[in-house]
Amino acid sequence: MCAFMERLPKKPVITSIIPITLAFAAGILWAKIAFVPVVLVWIVLILLAFRLIAQRHGPLITKALLVVFFFMIGGIHATLSTDFKIQQSHAVPMAGREVSVSGILQQAPAIGRENTVLIMKVREMRRNRERVRAAGLVRLTMPGRPPLSLQPGDSFMVRTRLSPPRGPTVPGAFDYRAYLSRQGIRATGWISSPRLLTRINRPLKAGLAGFFSRLRYLPERWRMIIGRRLDELVPRQAGVYRALLIGDRSAVSPGVMENFKACGIVHLLAISGIHMGLLALGVGFVVLWILKRSTWLLLRIPALKVAALISLIPLTVYALIAGFHPPAVRALLMTMVFVAALLMDRQWSIANNTAIAALIILAFKPTLLFAVSFQLSFAAMAAIAVFAGPLRQLAAAPAATAPWWRRNRLWRWSLFSILISLAAMAGTAPIIIADFHRLALISPLATLIVEPLLCLWALAWGILGCLTLPFAPLSALLFKIGALGISAALKITSLLAALPFTLWLPTPYWVQIILWYAALGLLGLWFKRGGWGLLVGVIIIALLALLPVKPSVDGKTRVSFLDVGHGGCSILRLPGAHTIIIDSGRRQRRSVRYYDVGRSVVAPFLWYKHISRVDAVIITHPHADHYNGLAFILRRFRPSVLWVNTMVVDEEGFEDLLKLARELKIKLRVAAGGSVLYRDHAVRLRNLLNLAAVEGRRDGGADSDRQRNNQGLVLRLTVGKRAFLFTGDIERRAEEHLIKSVGADELHSDVLKVPHHGSRTSSSMAFIEAVKPAFAVVQAERHGRGIFPAPEVVRRYRQAGAQVLNTAVVGSVFFVTDGQQLRRVGH
Repeated sequence: MCAFMERLPKKPVITSIIPITLAFAAGILWAKIAFVPVVLVWIVLILLAFRLIAQRHGPLITKALLVVFFFMIGGIHATLSTDFKIQQSHAVPMAGREVSVSGILQQAPAIGRENTVLIMKVREMRRNRERVRAAGLVRLTMPGRPPLSLQPGDSFMVRTRLSPPRGPTVPGAFDYRAYLSRQGIRATGWISSPRLLTRINRPLKAGLAGFFSRLRYLPERWRMIIGRRLDELVPRQAGVYRALLIGDRSAVSPGVMENFKACGIVHLLAISGIHMGLLALGVGFVVLWILKRSTWLLLRIPALKVAALISLIPLTVYALIAGFHPPAVRALLMTMVFVAALLMDRQWSIANNTAIAALIILAFKPTLLFAVSFQLSFAAMAAIAVFAGPLRQLAAAPAATAPWWRRNRLWRWSLFSILISLAAMAGTAPIIIADFHRLALISPLATLIVEPLLCLWALAWGILGCLTLPFAPLSALLFKIGALGISAALKITSLLAALPFTLWLPTPYWVQIILWYAALGLLGLWFKRGGWGLLVGVIIIALLALLPVKPSVDGKTRVSFLDVGHGGCSILRLPGAHTIIIDSGRRQRRSVRYYDVGRSVVAPFLWYKHISRVDAVIITHPHADHYNGLAFILRRFRPSVLWVNTMVVDEEGFEDLLKLARELKIKLRVAAGGSVLYRDHAVRLRNLLNLAAVEGRRDGGADSDRQRNNQGLVLRLTVGKRAFLFTGDIERRAEEHLIKSVGADELHSDVLKVPHHGSRTSSSMAFIEAVKPAFAVVQAERHGRGIFPAPEVVRRYRQAGAQVLNTAVVGSVFFVTDGQQLRRVGH
């Protein structure tokens, strides 16, 4: 045994944890792409053990084997994780049916402007006399607020219709299913009324089990109590304070959130290292001050180490109250590593300790690697680590002969703060652009101004308010004092957001992201070693990463019918990189009233396709579900012309859109029947019908709505021998008019956008026979089955030989043609 121990290396094989963390993360990424065989891990483990025993010199092979071993472990761990597979016992056995669900409230309710989100740990589901035991988490949304008596850990029952969250059906759009999956949520439900929620009185568990059960939900109950106290403030202040103190951003108003995004300081609304650092310094200072009052204690214990160790207690409690989100966990772990280094008299390394924190988080939950919050948090810390050398020099006390600005503490720390913000911005820019498509150049300045107001003033008073919650008047006073800083921050962000320092950018290519991070890595090397060669390399690689790349043009026409729910949006990508959008809108439901389909679906798709400019936008008719997503498109993609069927409509939303187009100097045109809107060689876009220009308008309820449907534009795109027909919401009267005035030859098309979402008031047999489509595309929502599309309408198309493609079922539909061949393709 002694001989065996003597053969082991006396020095650590790897002195940095960074390669191990990168290998572990790469293994998780590999597991998402391919299956990881367990036998490979055993092979590498045996080779590693043999190498560790036999090595004498040159530990390079051992290091390589260790890195490969952690790569395999990361892949195996991610593969075996329940996040990568749906448990059969999960709470979706009655998905799609209205059921009674009972379970436990897991978190403090997230109370928004109109709706509240509840996370339930399901125990049982009932429907009529059928009862099913179930497990897992579900996300329930309800109008208004839940009963005040309902607290985390309480049992309750609701009547709802559960459904598994749908994955992304539009390329580039937010992956809501993956977002919920990372939280362990596999089903969602809408509670139509608070009266359908009932709290269940269950006896508390006795003994140790009951104690740990109550302890489990104690932080969430604190969160709820703090949230209710904060709700006594002005709503705008309360929303920001909720984000700062308990990590709940659901009550932050859209306007406030947009201002913070435009300023590039949304990170200030997340509990992160800044908040943790402030709390640690405050607690450490108080403990150290108390210890210094006693000479006896100072002579017998290391006061600084004890103060640092005690500060971990409130930090852990704060992280629990914050919901243990990745930024808060990362800050807590890094603080723990710092305290451990202090206790063991070891040197503290920001790069190494960041890697340790990342490794622990990924080992606990590997799917967090794909969470934007995790990526941004650690990318920012990695970039700060690259700039650690210059930052350390700037923070050090200057010599007496240094320039005045180096000796002036205010100037020095202001520059220090700006450099940290610039470093974090450099590290997170590719991720921010890829996920949010915007880059706020004013971010470092905004952070310098707003950060003290929120993270020093408001947060400090807020923490004191939380500590004095049992004394309601004092707590309320402290919160109000802290809210003064929030009010000032809101005014400043409103002013800064109006400045034109925000870039809207398409999704970067992978090669650009790799080049950018390679340039940052070389820059860190240059800070250590110097040399003109490295600096020139940094500049060249960075310039290559920043070069604009135009999307490839292959002479083909691509037509996309996006899944926007009950609405419409078709995007034509024509030869020569011309882009035309036909409609962009959706019907708003109560649960998603403030959902902007243009910002959330259409624009991300365009950016994903590397489209930054649109040539024309066409609105078939002035119904909101065909235009309410266009305001954002007009602002960000600045089309040259906006085609409409009429400009005389008594509808406020449509009038506002036309007013916006005039302000942006976009040409407004009424498309006459028979007019050609676009022509280029074998490609032609023609408007076949515009009854609005002939009939004018009438006022009056349903008849007026039906008139608007029939007066919509009907567009036909021809590409060589292939044709696409876009019909808006026309009904049978307009269909009959088309058949008589245009004729079957001009109507015949390979692909038909089915009129009026497949309603029974449209798609007459005569019209279908005139068009003779090979594909009939229905743009509808999941909740409209049986009406949109109507079953008899679907049967008619199938009898005519058309393949019916319902976006509610198949997602977005894509076609590509060269004028001869027509193919339905993936995105």
